[in-house]
Amino acid sequence: MDRSLTESLKGVPVRIRDVTADARVQYPVEAQAEGIASMLSVPMFLKDNVIGVLRLYSESTSDFPEEEVEFASALAELGAIALENARLYSGLREQHESLMGDFTTWFETGRGADARGGSLESEREECLKGVLGVRSHYLTSSEPDSGQCRVIGVVG
Repeated sequence: MDRSLTESLKGVPVRIRDVTADARVQYPVEAQAEGIASMLSVPMFLKDNVIGVLRLYSESTSDFPEEEVEFASALAELGAIALENARLYSGLREQHESLMGDFTTWFETGRGADARGGSLESEREECLKGVLGVRSHYLTSSEPDSGQCRVIGVVG
């Protein structure tokens, strides 16, 4: 791993004006061949932890003034938030699918046991008929991707 990336992972923005002359660049010849003259690496912070690095390349030499570093840091922060939101969404989606599967099984079959070892079917019926005062019911679920509803079960 090149040293500029290592420094950024420690929470420090790194400005490299000339990739061919800076010892922190691991592959200066290859960077120049790709048309990279300068690079800026800024840490991606999430709750005071560095979770990655945003790296920007320039085809002309640049000292990367402070306002550019601040702008890149703001972009890196937004990127870190987006990555965390994607991670959280993925976890919630998995939990939702698991819970819907469990609930569908419970609703359709009444299978499962309560904490006392009894059948959930009687508890389901008592809840839906007695507490809510209904004699028949059906359950739908909204699909996260399509937004369409699907019928999970009908009773009565």
